[in-house]
Amino acid sequence: DSSILETIKENKIKPKARWTFLLKDYVVWALGLASLILGSVAIAVIIYLVKNNEWDIYTELSGSMLEFVLLTMPYFWLVFLAIFIFVINYNLKHTKKGYKFSLSTIFSASIFVSILLGTLFFYAGLGQALDDVLGEKVSFYDTIINPRVMIWNNPEAGRLIGIITEKVSDREFYLSDVQNKRWLLYVNDNKAPLDAKIDCGRPVKMTGKMEADDYFVVEQIFIHDGPGRRMLKHRFE
Repeated sequence: DSSILETIKENKIKPKARWTFLLKDYVVWALGLASLILGSVAIAVIIYLVKNNEWDIYTELSGSMLEFVLLTMPYFWLVFLAIFIFVINYNLKHTKKGYKFSLSTIFSASIFVSILLGTLFFYAGLGQALDDVLGEKVSFYDTIINPRVMIWNNPEAGRLIGIITEKVSDREFYLSDVQNKRWLLYVNDNKAPLDAKIDCGRPVKMTGKMEADDYFVVEQIFIHDGPGRRMLKHRFE
C-alpha cells in the first residue's frame, strides 16, 4: 500500500535487526529458566519443612490436626513458589512460540517440572542446606521465613526451646531460649528419662510446666535437629 510506504518514509521507520528479537527471546527464556530453578528450590525447602513437621507430637502443639496444619504451613515458601510459577508462565507465554500453548498447559508443565526438580534438590540436601543458611544469616527467619519455630517458645503453655548451656546436676541444667532468657530446667525422672539428648551446646525443645518465671520442669525433651537448628546455634555462638 502506497500510504503505508509513505508513512514509513516520513517517519524514517527502520526494521529492527534480527538479533534484537533473538536477544529478547533469550532473555525471556533465561528469566523463565531462573524462575523454574528458584521455584524448584522452594519446593525442596517445602518438602524439608513438611517432612520435619513433628507430626508425631502434633497434639502437644495444637488442638487438632487441622489446626496443626494451618499453624505450621510454610506460608513464606508457598508465596515464594507462587510468585515464581507466575513468572515462569508469563515468560514462557511471551516467547516466540509460546502463544501456541494454552495457559493451563504451561502452568501444568511448570508445576510438574518444579515438583520433579524440587524433589531431586531435596534428596540432594538443598532444602536443609538453604534452611540452615537462612536460619544463620537472616534476622527475620523466625518471624517471617519459618515462624513455626516460635510455636515452641511458649513456656506458659508448657513448651520451651533453646540451647543447653550448663549442667548443674544429673537432672538440672541451664538453658538459654530464643530470646536469650536463662532458664533453670529440672528433668522429671518419671517422665523424661535422661540420655544423650542433654548435651551443652545442643538445641533442644521440650514440653513440661513452667513453675516460676525462670524455672521449668521438663516432662518430654527432643533434639531440635530440623528446621531452625542453625538459627538457634548461631544465636549462641
